[in-house]
Amino acid sequence: MDIYIGEQVLAGIRVIGDPDADEVILGRDVLNKLPVFLDGPQKALVIPDDKTINRLRRE
Repeated sequence: MDIYIGEQVLAGIRVIGDPDADEVILGRDVLNKLPVFLDGPQKALVIPDDKTINRLRRE
């Protein structure tokens, strides 16, 4: 599967999913390629913008 996130493309990713559903499970191998913020209590996954990523990496 190819995954498109904004202008970024993750090509040829192996996923697990139900052919009748519109969701898949991504593994840590995929998540490690993305700067993501997982907010468990809010049940939210945020992919921050470049400005935020650069700020967090400097801290």
